[in-house]
Amino acid sequence: MSQRFSVAGKRILITGASSGFGAHFAIALAEEGADVVLAARRVEKLEATAEAVRALGREATVMPMDVSDHASVEAAFADMPAVDVVVNNAGVSHEGPTDELSEEDWDRVVDTNLKGVWAVSKFAIQQWRRDGRPGSLINIASILGLRVGGRVAPYTAS
Repeated sequence: MSQRFSVAGKRILITGASSGFGAHFAIALAEEGADVVLAARRVEKLEATAEAVRALGREATVMPMDVSDHASVEAAFADMPAVDVVVNNAGVSHEGPTDELSEEDWDRVVDTNLKGVWAVSKFAIQQWRRDGRPGSLINIASILGLRVGGRVAPYTAS
């Protein structure tokens, strides 16, 4: 199979990297020669993923970040090494009937899944413009953006 692109030597920020797809993406990208910046709220879980990346001979930077908190994202980018690619992967859900959903639960999901993508993308783009170099944004989405899913209204909307 021909390789259409390479991530070798690139530094890639992955949000939601403490578990699930984010941790998987970190390992897969490191196996292809990328160094990674692992961002999430659960730092202790990030450390475990970082160790797995380092065992592959790649660099892993652990970055505490709550994508639903604009100030947290801004602070992380102030301390973060320059990145070439961003994988916006962080996401949460809340299950329950729409008419019983609290505004707080709705906001937690939308602020993470939608506003978080905007905030991380905003600061990445500012970094790339400041440094005069290109970058790439990869936004991970759910199949529920294309089909109906019951009892997860804010997740589907975001």
